[in-house]
Amino acid sequence: MIKLHLAAGLIAACTMGWSASVQAGQDKEMPSARLTAPEQLYVCPMGMMGGDFKQPGFCPDSPALELVKKNASMRVAVLIFDGAELIDFAGPMEAFGADGNSVFTVGPTMAAVQTTFGPTLQPDYDLEHAPQADVLVIPGGSLTAATRNPKVMAWIRQRSSEVDNVMSVCTGAFILGKAGLLDGVSATSTSTALDQFASAFPKTKVIRNQRFVDSGKVITTGGLSSGIDGALHLIERRFGRIRAQDAARYMEYEWNPRNKGFAALARAKLPSVASILPTSVSWERVFDEGDYEQWMVRGHVRMLESSKVFLERSVAKAKVNEWTLQKAEKRSRSFVKTIDGQTWMLTIALANEAEASSYQLSMSIRKTTAGKGTETTS
Repeated sequence: MIKLHLAAGLIAACTMGWSASVQAGQDKEMPSARLTAPEQLYVCPMGMMGGDFKQPGFCPDSPALELVKKNASMRVAVLIFDGAELIDFAGPMEAFGADGNSVFTVGPTMAAVQTTFGPTLQPDYDLEHAPQADVLVIPGGSLTAATRNPKVMAWIRQRSSEVDNVMSVCTGAFILGKAGLLDGVSATSTSTALDQFASAFPKTKVIRNQRFVDSGKVITTGGLSSGIDGALHLIERRFGRIRAQDAARYMEYEWNPRNKGFAALARAKLPSVASILPTSVSWERVFDEGDYEQWMVRGHVRMLESSKVFLERSVAKAKVNEWTLQKAEKRSRSFVKTIDGQTWMLTIALANEAEASSYQLSMSIRKTTAGKGTETTS
C-alpha cells in the first residue's frame, strides 16, 4: 500500500493546495512515497501441514525439519513417456519435492505411460494443458517414444524457451540434442553412452568426468542417480547450500557436490573382458574394484588354448584398440595408452588354477607417468 504523508488533513485539500503552489511557482518537494513490504511468512517444507508461521523455526509436528520461506520455491515440470527410466525422473522429483517445490508430470497425452521395468504412471497433465513451470526435467531411458513424436519435440523446444532451467538426466541429453538445445553447449550424459553422444552431437562440448554439467540455463547430468545430484545442485543455486543439504539429508542421500562422474573412474578406461577373451568361453567375475586412479577386474575363465596363445591373442586385440605393448612377461602383458591427456597402464595376467583348462584372469589399469616403451620379453 502506498501512503502519502502531506501537511494538510484532507486528501482533496492537499491536492488543491499542491496544485496552487505549482501554478504560483512555489512548489515544494513532495515527500517520498513508501512501499509497505509484505510480511515474510514461513512454512514446513514438502507440503507438510502446519499452516503459516511469522518467524523462522521448526515444524511443530516434525521438529527435526526447519521452516522455509513461503513462496521461495520452484514449479518443476517433469516429462514422462513410454520407456522413461524410473530413477531418471523419480530421483529429481524426490529431491525437488523434499525441498518444498511444486512438482508435476507431463505426458504426451493423458494416457498412462509404461516406464522401465514395467510400472505405469498416469501423467498429471498432457502437453496442451501443462501449466507454466520454472524448471523442465527431461529423463532418459528408451527414447523412441519421445524423439519420434513431433508434438513432444515441439513442446520441449517451446517450453525450454519459457522456463528458467532445463535439466536432462542420463540419455535425456540425447533428447535435448535432437531438439537443438545443445549446440555450442557443454553437456554430459551417462558414462556408457558418451562416445555415442559425442558422435551424434558434434556441436556439443562433451564433458566426461562430472556427475552434472551446469551450462547456465541447461543442466545435464550423468546416468541414473546423477539426476539427484543435478537437482540438488539447482536447489543450491537457487536457494543456497543449506536448502540442498536439508533435502539430501531428508532423502538419506550422501551428497557431495564435488563428486566426479563415473566416466572419471579408472573402470571407464579399462577394456571390457569380452573384448580380450576368445568368443564362447566360460567367464565368471569374482572381483571388480578400484577408484579414480586404478581398477582391477579378476575372475575365473575356462578355455582350451594355452596361456601363451591367449596372451599373444590379447596383444593383437589390445593393439586394435590403440594400446601399445610395453612389457611382455611369461604370465602377463602390459600396455600403455594416453586417454584425455593422461597415460594409463593396462596389465593382463593369466594364472593356472587346479583344474585343467581353468585359469585366473586379471585385468588391471592404473594412471602412470611411464611413456611408450619398447616391447620386451622376460
